[in-house]
Amino acid sequence: MHKSVPHPDLVVHPFGDNPSEERLRGLSREQLCDRLTWLGWWSPGTFAVIMDYMEFLDDYAASGGLDRDDPDDPAPYCTACGGEVAIFVRFSLNWKHYQPAGQGGVEFYDPGHPAAVAWRGTTHPVA
Repeated sequence: MHKSVPHPDLVVHPFGDNPSEERLRGLSREQLCDRLTWLGWWSPGTFAVIMDYMEFLDDYAASGGLDRDDPDDPAPYCTACGGEVAIFVRFSLNWKHYQPAGQGGVEFYDPGHPAAVAWRGTTHPVA
C-alpha cells in the first residue's frame, strides 16, 4: 500500500501478533459484530472504508489474485477522477488527493471534488 506518512527509518514489525490482533482474536463472532456496529455508528466514514477494503480483498482472493507473500498490496484511488488518494494523519483524517513528487515526496492537489475511495491492485489498475 502507498505510504501515507513518510518515515526515514525502516519499519520493523516483531514476529507474532500485535496487541490489537491479540484482542481481536480473543473475541467471539457476536462480540466482533457488536464492535463493528458501534464503529459504524461512531465513525461511518472509517466503517465504510474498512468494509469496502475488506470486500475488495475478499473479491480479489476469490478471483485467485491474492497471495499473502505477494508484495503488491491493494491501493486506494478516487473513482471520480482515477487519482491517487490517501489519509495523511499528519494533516488530517480525511482522504486527500496527491501525486508523487521528487525524492519520494508527495504533492497535494484539489481536483474540485471529494475523494470517492475504492481499492485497486498496484500492478493491475482498474480503469
